Amino acid sequence: MKKWVIVLVVFALLIIGVFGYALIKGGGSFKFGFSSATIKDAKFCTSVDEDQNPIGVTSIFTPDSPKIYIWFSWAHTMIGTEAKAVLIYETSNLTVTEGLMVLEDMAGRGSFSFTRPATEAGWPVGDYRVDLYLDDELAKSVSFVILICGELIDNDAKDECYFNIAIEIKDDSLCERIIESIPKNICHAVVLDNADLCEEITDSVGKDICYGTYAIKNEDSSICEKIIDDAKKEICYTNAA
Repeated sequence: MKKWVIVLVVFALLIIGVFGYALIKGGGSFKFGFSSATIKDAKFCTSVDEDQNPIGVTSIFTPDSPKIYIWFSWAHTMIGTEAKAVLIYETSNLTVTEGLMVLEDMAGRGSFSFTRPATEAGWPVGDYRVDLYLDDELAKSVSFVILICGELIDNDAKDECYFNIAIEIKDDSLCERIIESIPKNICHAVVLDNADLCEEITDSVGKDICYGTYAIKNEDSSICEKIIDDAKKEICYTNAA
């Protein structure tokens, strides 16, 4: 037998031996040791739909947020891979909780959710991080923040805080906390996806800003035509395309 044939036979026997050993040690569930398993993407959101698509993607939440979801997608994993999410309160360097799931597909998407603490104050204000693991190997880290606008003294800053968070997480109840009527109406229009609400603003400048904000946030350049001021209209068309 030629030398190269012998080498191939030996190599094949070694491969069979490795597979057999892995099956025995793993109780019949083989996981290849050189896997390129990865978390392709991860983001926070307010919920997920029935097809495991993220809804209300954001990195900003409030203390009274009922649930915080970490959505993620994976690829190149072996069936039976264990995924783990560890929630860390970075402000106090404290591990809050962990979640576990077994991945039943080599590629897919899923989510973990973290429920609001059962205290009157809700989520502590500060910085948070979620570490995602695949079979105890850190695969990805993603951060979010808990803000409380009510602690701000300046009313304009407080309005801006509620405005930004409301639009970010699509929470219309936060729009109601805005004091000034124009930003409140703009907030309702954008969050409720209803440009007609801009018509309730009697001030022409505020109405133009409302249409412009709506068009840009929703990437709907057709709304730009409703803007009266030519300069604002041009800016709208440029940024809403």
